[in-house]
Amino acid sequence: MPEPQLPNNRKITISFRKSSDYRIYSATDLWGGPTADGAAVFFHLAIDHFPTPSYQSFIADDQGRVNPNDVKETITSGDVEKELLCGIMFTPEVAKKIGSWLVARGQELIDKRGG
Repeated sequence: MPEPQLPNNRKITISFRKSSDYRIYSATDLWGGPTADGAAVFFHLAIDHFPTPSYQSFIADDQGRVNPNDVKETITSGDVEKELLCGIMFTPEVAKKIGSWLVARGQELIDKRGG
C-alpha cells in the first residue's frame, strides 16, 4: 500500500467520528498490568461501590403482604464491588504517551482550582 501523499500546502485535515458503540465512562479506578507476553499494557476502567445484593428475603404477613423495610436476609458478595466498565490495551509507547497527556491535563485542572 503506498504512503499517503501530503497536499502541496502541507495542511492536513483530520475528521472525527464517534463509533456506534461510543460511550462515556465515569471511572474511579483501574485494574491491570502488562499482558502475559509483555507486548502491551492491558487495564480495565473500573468504579468501586457497595455491592448490589444477590438477593434479599422477607417474611410475608398472614395477608401475604411484605414490609420492604423488614429485611430478614441479604446476601452480597464482598464488602466492596469493583465494577469493570471496559478493557483497554495499549502498546508500551502509546501507554507512555497517553499517560503523559493524562498527567498534564490533570495538573492543568489542579492548577486552575488552586490546589
